[in-house]
Amino acid sequence: MRKSARAAEREACRQLVRSCVPQVRLDRETALRESLASADVIVTEASRVGVEALLAGKLLLVVRSRGYVGNPYLESDALPLAESPEDVRAWLQRWERSPEERRESMVRAARFVDGYLLRDDEPASERFWKYCLS
Repeated sequence: MRKSARAAEREACRQLVRSCVPQVRLDRETALRESLASADVIVTEASRVGVEALLAGKLLLVVRSRGYVGNPYLESDALPLAESPEDVRAWLQRWERSPEERRESMVRAARFVDGYLLRDDEPASERFWKYCLS
């Protein structure tokens, strides 16, 4: 991906995040472990940070902006999917208002993690890297 394309993608991400809620921020300086510890929800499209977030017991919201083929997060219907800023906002509000919705999402996320990490065909790390490099 060319530098200008990456810059455009980062700006699109910033605009999406800013349009959701004022409490959302992008942080490129803090270590991942610290960021995950202080976050309630992680929003990703196709980053291994999503798996790290799930393993840390965080809610994960998958944003489909480019519709990557083979995106591991889209292999099942276990994770909530947002296709617009309005969808992101709706999920965040739903989780804020309903502890039951949060619990149900965590149960479904655990199902994704079990299915993704425990498959026998090849290690999850290899599958994810193949996806990222494709």
